[in-house]
Amino acid sequence: MAHYPNLAALAIPADPCPPYEDIADSSSDDDCGSNVLEGFMYDDHGELVPLQEDDIPMPPMPSPLPVTPSISDLPPATYPRPTTVAPSNIASGKQDVIVPRDANGKIGVKITRMGQRLFLSYVEVNSSAAKSGLGFGDQILTIAGFNLSRISGSRLMNLMAHSQCSEFRMTVLRRPYDFDLIGQVNSRLELRYSTKQGKALGSVKIHRVARNCAIRNLKLLAICGTVVFNKKESQVMTILTASIGHQITLRVMPMSLYNYLLRR
Repeated sequence: MAHYPNLAALAIPADPCPPYEDIADSSSDDDCGSNVLEGFMYDDHGELVPLQEDDIPMPPMPSPLPVTPSISDLPPATYPRPTTVAPSNIASGKQDVIVPRDANGKIGVKITRMGQRLFLSYVEVNSSAAKSGLGFGDQILTIAGFNLSRISGSRLMNLMAHSQCSEFRMTVLRRPYDFDLIGQVNSRLELRYSTKQGKALGSVKIHRVARNCAIRNLKLLAICGTVVFNKKESQVMTILTASIGHQITLRVMPMSLYNYLLRR
């Protein structure tokens, strides 16, 4: 359980963001009501579960998933083991970027607040932001000239749109809630997947993975560095069938977090 990030840091604040009046904005992504991620983390199966702490009330537990046998109980080569795996090619860590406006004065992003943090919930293909290396799920830490404390994403986008800046200097945290699994597709068209530490997690038919671009309640973002969550089912199926017999890297994100960023 220690291998995956703790979602409790995204707890929704009890006090609402203060109102703003100088620029009208009918839309809002303020996160001021539902504590959807408070007191939760996700386990080795990618399931959101309550934190095991004395000071956090325990909500009713969901029905447990079928127990998956450990690596030691599995036949040889049934589940992928940690070996030399193709890198995910998705940057991580803190990064400074400069994002210029395009000819229409836009940078091509949507920003959403989650608790005390701001995330990119949409990055337009071939936009200035995309060309600068920004991607879905990146966390915005700073933007030069803007105070990001207690400001909604829609309000921040309004301020940026009305500013005189020709470019925006940002510090972002790349993909803080993505993580990698390792997988292998067998001749029966099943995807067996494990943690990078070698713990078997389960298996699923690849047509189900391709249909929803998901592995159980994990959103599949990329396969060996190729972004797939925006591709058609047939395209994802082609990538998976081409990998039969090979060990692959699966970049995933909790489905609850993915849906939360896209819910508006």
